[in-house]
Formats: sequence, structure tokens, C-alpha cells
Amino acid sequence: MIKKEVGTVVQNTAALLARYQSIIPDIAALERVLHTALPQTAWFNALRVDREQLKQSFAKNSLEALPWCEDGFRFDSDIVLGKSWQYRVGLLQIQEEVSMLPVKCLAPLPTDCVLDMCAAPGNKTAQLAVAMQNQGTIVANDIHYQRLRALGQITQRLGLMNINFHVGDGTSLPRAPAVFDKILVDAPCSCEGTLRKGRSRVVLSSKANSENMAVTQIALLKKAIQLLKPGGRLVYSTCTFAPEENECVIDTILKQYAAEIVLCPIDIAHFSAQPGITFWQGRRLSSELEKAWRIWPHLNNTGGFFIAVLEKKEKTSAATLSPTVLPQSELRYAQTSAVSDFVSVVQQRFSISPSQLARYHYYMPSNRGIYAAHRSNLALYAQPLSSFQCDSVGLFFIKTRIRYPKLSSAAVMAIGHLATAHVVELKAPQLPAFLSREDIRVSPEQRVRCAQTGYVVVKYNDIAIGLGLLFVRQETVEWVMRSLYPRYW
Repeated sequence: MIKKEVGTVVQNTAALLARYQSIIPDIAALERVLHTALPQTAWFNALRVDREQLKQSFAKNSLEALPWCEDGFRFDSDIVLGKSWQYRVGLLQIQEEVSMLPVKCLAPLPTDCVLDMCAAPGNKTAQLAVAMQNQGTIVANDIHYQRLRALGQITQRLGLMNINFHVGDGTSLPRAPAVFDKILVDAPCSCEGTLRKGRSRVVLSSKANSENMAVTQIALLKKAIQLLKPGGRLVYSTCTFAPEENECVIDTILKQYAAEIVLCPIDIAHFSAQPGITFWQGRRLSSELEKAWRIWPHLNNTGGFFIAVLEKKEKTSAATLSPTVLPQSELRYAQTSAVSDFVSVVQQRFSISPSQLARYHYYMPSNRGIYAAHRSNLALYAQPLSSFQCDSVGLFFIKTRIRYPKLSSAAVMAIGHLATAHVVELKAPQLPAFLSREDIRVSPEQRVRCAQTGYVVVKYNDIAIGLGLLFVRQETVEWVMRSLYPRYW
């Protein structure tokens, strides 16, 4: 296997040099870094934990903060992050360092309405949701329903409530007023920059393939420009080196939309990038492309990437719709009295302040159960996203199709920290058993906040990590908690 990897790296390097040697800075350095594996990187879920808490939960000095990214880390240890308890309970999300850049460039706000046009598998969408503090509106679109399922699992594990799923071809999304403040087009591409991830995968650079990809990429950008508000921001990114898919695509857009779109400089301190190129194989490109970023793996010990930040020129003051002033009749999903009763049961069971739950809107689209989303989520309302028929809005919150309504594990990740009653705090030796869905004996001091048997919020280090079922085992007359940690996380 090692021989195969080495041979593939040599083959990939030769192919890249054959096409791009005229634009690669320091070819020898690139060759060296391509023979090494990518560092493990991730960002912490600021909705649930802060930097210091996460750092203390790992072995000493195993985390190195990324100098350019306040919530990002490199992990200098042999730990497999995807198997760590911190990952499994949603305290962090694994993401390649360079892939964190587009969301930083987009700079979404909690009040924004954001479109992630090519959302699957979902790391950037999740990063958007956390940056927006679980508020506002994210429409996560992808052409492949099966690939969006991966985002669904991320959403649940991290407790994200502002993501609305939409399945469709990004090039032919519904015609709608320009409603989006920010749009991310992380476009499908030839993926040359990911060769350090799959070191046994052959990357064959092809001008013809890249030109075919560019047709779709340009179509995506045209649709994005149509949907973007005046004054709004659009970030285009790929994980490839091919100028046909990068600078040439942006050059085409700048020429066709000169009256509407401007290219903006990227300002992120402590990260090294090359400016976009302005000449490629006989084609003179706009000098504005120097504002784009071309990222080679050896510049920061990352994968390869390209990023361009575009803004739509202001024309007139765009009318805005705020859900705080829309009448209840404008709600697309009604909150019935039955739904309110279910929410009240949860509020009373876990002694959560009603005002803390009142910031969300709850609705039941089917007999499966209740979903919840922050009231600022525009997808809840009949306007202005009426043409976007989302498959789901917000987070699955309460399962009702059972004898006793059950708070979902995803909801525990989102609001479990608010619970003050029926809470069980695990001890370190009990954590593996909980994650393995085993029964756990509960001591009297652990159930001091539990007045009766039934569902409990499970915490570890005062962090909500899931749901349990507390009962008394009759034959031994002992208190036991059954782990309800999801099988599929």
C-alpha cells in the first residue's frame, strides 16, 4: 500500500508539473509537501463549547490554534479525531484547513439569509450555521439527495437549527426576487487540490475536462448573481489548480456582469496565498483577478484551493422582510395548540425557562414529530422564499409517534445546556459505555436532579451529550440509565 501511494504521488506530481510549472511558486517545496500527509484540522462548535474547554478536554499540547482562524485547530497527536468523544458528541467538526476559508471570506451574520448552492457533504454549511449563532436563514441546496444526508447527520450531531434543506440543480434554482444577503458557490470541480487526502488516487489533469466543468461553474455563478441582493456578497471557491475552472471562470463573469459585479480583495491575516493569475495559455485575463487567492499546498501545509470574493453593486435600497414583524398568518408552518402542548411537556420535564424556548418556532409537518427553528429563519414564512420548497426546515426536535414524547438527541445538543431538572452528570469511566449504548448504574448523587424515572439529559463535564432513559431495575432494586445515544452518529 505504501509503495502504491508513493508511486501515485510521483505520478500526480509529474502530471501537475507538466501543466502548471509556469505558475507554481517554488516547485521543489511543492514536491516535498505532496509526499506528506495532511495535518488533522477541525473547528470547535462555539454553540456548545469554547476554545479553552475543548483544549482542556484533550491531552496537553495536542491542539495547536490556527493563527488565522479563531475557532480552528491543528491536532498534533495520534488520536483519530473521528473516533474521539469530543467529535461524537458534537463539540468539534473535522474539516481540512483550507476548506475553512470560504466561510471566513463570506463573513455571514446572524441576521443574514444565506444560500449554500452546492452544500453536500456539508462541512461549510455547518460552519456557516455556527458562525451565524444558530440564527438567521441558511438554504442548503444540492443536486444529490443522498449526499445531503451526510449534512443531515452533521446538523443533528452539532445541534444546528438554522439550516433548511433543498434538493435541486443549482444552475436552475427557482426564479425568485434577489433575497440572499450572502451566497456560497463551492463549485464541483476536478479536485486536483485534494490529492493529499486520497494519496492513492490518480489525478490526471485535463484541459478538456476542466473546460467542461467550467460550463457548469459559470452557470452556477449566473444563477447566484440573479438571487443575490444588491450589496450582497458571493464567494466562489474550488479545490483545483486549473485556471480554466478558476480565473477563467471569474474572468468570464466579470466581463458579462461588469455593470453588476465587482471582485473584492481578500483580507485574512496570517495565511499565505498567491494572487490569481492574469494570463494563461495565450489568454489575457482581467487584472482584477490579482484580488483572488490561489493557494498551493506548500504555502501553508494544506490542500490546494482557489477563492474569489464578489459583491453585487447597490442599485436601490433593497426592501427587507423581518420575521419579527410578519403577522402569524404569514407563517408557512403553523404552530398548533397540540404542538405547543408537546413543547410545554419538554419545558416542564427539564425545567427550562419558557422564555428561552420562545425564541424558536415549532411545527409538525408529519406524524413523525415536531421540528424547531429560530424565529428569524425566513424559511418559516410564506414570503420571501416562497419559490423554495425546502424538504425540511430547522431541526427535528420532538418525536411524538410514541407513548411518551421524546426530545430528540439533536435537540439535546441544541438546548440541553438549558436543562436544570432530570439531568444526569456522567463520570469519566461511564462515558465510553454511554457512547456504546450500554446501561449504566446511576449513583444517588448523580440523580439528585431527577425527581422520577423517565427521559433525562445526559451531561459530561457539564456539557449536554445526549439523552438517557432512567429506570429502576426491579430484580436488584438499583437505578439504571439506558443510553439513547444514536446508532448512526
